[in-house]
Amino acid sequence: TLDLIRGSRADICLVRGHPRRVEWLKRVALDWQSLQDAPKALRDDWDTVLTALEHDGRALQWASDKLRDDRDAVRFAVEQCPYALEYASEGMRGDWDIVMA
Repeated sequence: TLDLIRGSRADICLVRGHPRRVEWLKRVALDWQSLQDAPKALRDDWDTVLTALEHDGRALQWASDKLRDDRDAVRFAVEQCPYALEYASEGMRGDWDIVMA
């Protein structure tokens, strides 16, 4: 935690990662649609996909099958954009809690 101005604080988290992963995290942070061009392994990477989903839940369409079937990822995507439900796995599309998110 870093004290910036009296009474305010900011948390800083430094993450060390593979340069290619860091490059894609930056790319997806600037343009969520670039997830569609990401290598398969990074479309299965929670942090990379979550970064895209934070901008638009429709990024779920380019996530791995595993993440399209992940309750937390799908719920987050649908909360960002209800149309993201279309890209969720069949099981998640049939989950009432997800549908109502």
